[in-house]
Amino acid sequence: QFCGVDVALIIRSRKSGQYFTYNSLDLGSWPPSKAQMLSYPLPVILLPHDLEVKCK
Repeated sequence: QFCGVDVALIIRSRKSGQYFTYNSLDLGSWPPSKAQMLSYPLPVILLPHDLEVKCK
């Protein structure tokens, strides 16, 4: 279990184009649609540069 969060993850292989998905909930309503995610409360959208680790 995750600490009070639900997780939906999509990974696409650039080589084969195949998708791999992980859902922490086995519900038909999870994950939400993009339209649902863009409604209130507004999402926090992160891109690769937001997650880069700065090396010293």
